[in-house]
Amino acid sequence: QPNLDAHTGNLSLPDMQREIENGNEVTVSYRLPGGGGHRVVVHNVQAQPDGSALIEIDDPWDGSRRWVDDRWWTRNGNPDSTVVIEPRGDAAPPVLPP
Repeated sequence: QPNLDAHTGNLSLPDMQREIENGNEVTVSYRLPGGGGHRVVVHNVQAQPDGSALIEIDDPWDGSRRWVDDRWWTRNGNPDSTVVIEPRGDAAPPVLPP
């Protein structure tokens, strides 16, 4: 079983993409329209210099994968509840240079 290290933080969208590129898993929570919260896995962030972005999320609850934009994240996201999961030991992928 692989060793894992997880930490919670307030990551910017470019920081999320950097974590993903370094082989870490990023999960985020967001507010549901009818109330309550939900957690999804972020697979890709395409952040632009002007601050706009597209975010590919995977919902383990229903198995769907979809793209949302930075406006969705601003309106619904809970950035203080971003979790980065870092594999350790033999299961860890190589770290890519910046």
